[in-house]
Amino acid sequence: MQRLPKPWEPEASPRQRFVPLAAAVAIVAAVIYVLLPFTFADVVDCSGALFGSQADPATPAGAIVGNADEACADTGGRRRVNAAVVIVAALALGLAGAFLPSEKDAPSG
Repeated sequence: MQRLPKPWEPEASPRQRFVPLAAAVAIVAAVIYVLLPFTFADVVDCSGALFGSQADPATPAGAIVGNADEACADTGGRRRVNAAVVIVAALALGLAGAFLPSEKDAPSG
C-alpha cells in the first residue's frame, strides 16, 4: 500500500493543503463568533457568549418581555451550540481532506 503524503510535505496535493486551511479558518471564525458581544432584539446589548452572555446593566426596564439576563443567556447558549457544530464539522472535513487520497491508486496486477 502506498503511503499518503501529509499536508505539510512537499508532495501533498493542493486539495490536501487547502482543505485543512479552510477548516482552520472556519474554526477561528466560530471562536470569534462566540467571543464577540451581540445585541438581542435590537435593544439589549449582551456580552460574548463564551463569557456567559450577561445583559448590559444600562438596559432599560421593560425593553423586552421577560428577564434580559435570561434572554441573553438563552441566545448565547444557542450561539455556543452553533459554533460547536461548525467546529466539529470543520475538524471532520479538514482531517478527511488532509488524509484521504486525492487520486485513485493504480490497479495492481
